[in-house]
Amino acid sequence: MNRILHLSIKREPFEMIAAGIKLEEYREVKPYWIKRLTIKDCHQLGQLDLMKALMHKNSFEKYDIVRFRNGYAKKDPEVDVVCKGIHYGYPNEDWIGFLTQNWYFCIELGEIISIKNYTNKTTT
Repeated sequence: MNRILHLSIKREPFEMIAAGIKLEEYREVKPYWIKRLTIKDCHQLGQLDLMKALMHKNSFEKYDIVRFRNGYAKKDPEVDVVCKGIHYGYPNEDWIGFLTQNWYFCIELGEIISIKNYTNKTTT
C-alpha cells in the first residue's frame, strides 16, 4: 500500500506542479510539520539536536505519493505526484516567490501520476 502525504496548496503552485514545472514543495520548520514529516525519534528533540538530525535523510518519513489539492471539497482539483524524498534546506526562490535565509522542509517531486478535476485553462 502506498503512503500518501496529503497537502493543500494555492492555485498558482498547484498549476505549476500540474504542469511539471515546480519540482519541490516547501513547508516551514514548525512543530506541526516536524510531527508530519519526520520520524518519531525527532519529535521530542531540542532545537539544536533536531537541526543536527535533519541533516540526515533517514530522519524523514517515507512517502510514495504526494497528493496536492487546491481546496478542501471532493470536487476540487487534485494531482498525485511521486514523492522522491524529503530533505532540509533552502527553497528555490522562483518556486516560493521570495528570497529567504531560512531553511525549510523540501519535498522533492517526481513524475505526475494522475490529475483529477482540473483542466489547464492556459492551454488552447
